[in-house]
Amino acid sequence: MPIYLDDQAVQLHAKSLGEVLAQAQQQLAPRGRVVVEVRLDDQTLTGEQIDTDKAQLVDGRDLHLYSADPNALAISTLEEIRDRLVEARSMQDQAVIMNYKQD
Repeated sequence: MPIYLDDQAVQLHAKSLGEVLAQAQQQLAPRGRVVVEVRLDDQTLTGEQIDTDKAQLVDGRDLHLYSADPNALAISTLEEIRDRLVEARSMQDQAVIMNYKQD
């Protein structure tokens, strides 16, 4: 079964998850991208699972890796945080008004 990097089949000469990730990162580095998601047999692996399963063999398994530009990812994350903080402030303002009206 081929390994997919951003939904494109790639040939990597690796047998374990850790080797696959290292080789994928070597391919992505010149483009300024990093692996941000790993799906093994339709299950998204957490960072902790990846750390503990690096020696796991991937031959014959369905492995999809997804990459992103780390700068764009950081900006997107910060924008989401900003939006949530604006929402939280609005909710707090409404709570204060409701509490004030009850008094």
